Amino acid sequence: MVKLIKNEMIKMLFKKKLVLILAIILIETIAFTYGENIRYQRTISSYTKSETGNYNWRPLINKLMADINNKLTYKDIKASDEKVMKIQLQQYKYYLKKNINPSALSASKFTAQFMEQSAMMLMPLLIIILAGDSVSGEFSSKTIKVLLTRAVPRWKILLSKYIALILMSAFVVFLSAFVSMIVSEITFRDFGFMEPVISGYKAVAGQIDSSSVVQIYQWQYLLLVCALNFFVALIIATISFMVSILVKSTAASIGIMMSTLIGGSLLSVFLTDWPLAKYFFAVNLDLPQYLSGRFRVVDGMNLTFSICTLIVWAAGSLIISFIVFSRKDVLV
Repeated sequence: MVKLIKNEMIKMLFKKKLVLILAIILIETIAFTYGENIRYQRTISSYTKSETGNYNWRPLINKLMADINNKLTYKDIKASDEKVMKIQLQQYKYYLKKNINPSALSASKFTAQFMEQSAMMLMPLLIIILAGDSVSGEFSSKTIKVLLTRAVPRWKILLSKYIALILMSAFVVFLSAFVSMIVSEITFRDFGFMEPVISGYKAVAGQIDSSSVVQIYQWQYLLLVCALNFFVALIIATISFMVSILVKSTAASIGIMMSTLIGGSLLSVFLTDWPLAKYFFAVNLDLPQYLSGRFRVVDGMNLTFSICTLIVWAAGSLIISFIVFSRKDVLV
């Protein structure tokens, strides 16, 4: 089994798609860093009329809170937007009380935000590129016949491919965080690992519960976000693995998975109107939102629900993968 996994790892490492994945991560990180830096400078200058390196952050937060309160008076405001704004108000009040500057930028804070934003679309996209040809590539290149002539059970061959895929998915998550950390450190000149951050918001009966909010260090929060991103990568890799077996075509495999991601973003709009939509795996990918407290409050949806839903999807996909691969006449 170890030799099989090593062989699969070598095949994946020497494919050009890793260069593509690295290029996507680098381009997205640089663009996101530039945009965040510009937004930060404009916010500071517009609210404080001073340079970003020398400003009083407490009046800034008070002005941001005043803007939110003003928006809450609008008659046409959506209920979901109103809940998000109220969460922001709670967070700002906590920051003022604990004397924490939430507007300060650092490499660790930026990396956590980047990984949060990646969970819903960028990270799944990278994993789909990685896993799209995990099995279908063997059919396309006609190497599946050679692979199955070995005196090794099919389930072992498939298991080695799956384990190698999971290891490579972990590498992609690490690569995303590492590149983001390096690029943002060059830009902001501050790692900020020991900065305080608050987390622990929960959705209870359609309302936000802040009773369990705790203050942790930025490096701890970053590890939590990366762990959730790896879990998301694991789920997407497992489902992509199944699709790669079913369709026998890399292009079709990637296309189907991309369609599900787009479908998930569309279904998320109807979560409050169509209760069954919350059981679709793509709708539950944004797990880091539950850490930050900036999640959309939907009845029945919380971190536990989303994790359990994703586990069910992954377990079903894995079972189907092994059954189909073991029974299908792949030599034809």
